[in-house]
Amino acid sequence: MRTNIYFIRHAESHSNKDPLTKAMEDCLTEVGLKQSESLALIFKDIKIEKIFTSKVLRAKITGTKIGGGAVDIEPTQLEYLKERKGSYSMDLTYVHSETFEDFKERLKEAKLFLENLSHKHVVVVSHAIFLKGLISYIMLEDSLTEDLLIKMDNTLVIDNASVSKFTYNQEKQKWHIEYLNDKTHLVSVPNAVR
Repeated sequence: MRTNIYFIRHAESHSNKDPLTKAMEDCLTEVGLKQSESLALIFKDIKIEKIFTSKVLRAKITGTKIGGGAVDIEPTQLEYLKERKGSYSMDLTYVHSETFEDFKERLKEAKLFLENLSHKHVVVVSHAIFLKGLISYIMLEDSLTEDLLIKMDNTLVIDNASVSKFTYNQEKQKWHIEYLNDKTHLVSVPNAVR
């Protein structure tokens, strides 16, 4: 069986627009709400069977908009889809409080969970750092080091409300990247693409 997994970074939140308002429970902006509605439309012709989100409000709202839009699915919240724990320093540099090994273990759990799904089309709504980490772990598995993760974090771009499609073939136990950071669905949303 082959599973199509659509990784989505949550839509624009107030903390994305203004990092000084950084809070784990911040809501979506008006642009973010429109981005979520636009995301829902791209799944109207795809038979999404399951939507998974982190438990953080901005991801839950994005997933709920997608689920209520065209597919009528209530999202399931998963603890390991949350952002990597940390906080912003005075110079707005993100400082991780979750160790690399703990984060890597969470990435491994998420990857194994996704590999064992019995659905053809799944949406996963999470956060930039987590998604970059998961993509890195899917590609490198246990050879992922903290230095490589930092390089991937600085190289990969995962914008708000972007879609990255991966497929997983259970028989061959093989991942395939279809596309990364697609934002074509956002062209009709004013100020959505920065």
